[in-house]
Amino acid sequence: MKTTSVLQALKTTPDPRGQQGQQYPLFSPLAILLLAVMHGKRSLRGMWLWVKRRQRQFLKSPALWPARVCSLSLLQ
Repeated sequence: MKTTSVLQALKTTPDPRGQQGQQYPLFSPLAILLLAVMHGKRSLRGMWLWVKRRQRQFLKSPALWPARVCSLSLLQ
């Protein structure tokens, strides 16, 4: 049985956005929102606030926040 990390699985998620909307990889906001949910956040506002408080940490993680960074405004 092959093991796959959550991040690897999210990278294979089909992206429904048109090419114009693909300024950053879809897995990045999905992974960050998943982390917020795992920390008990249940509303989009709660997730956004959780991410905003940790923005500097995410900016230091190229695995979650690639060079083509998605804006936190995406989560608003």
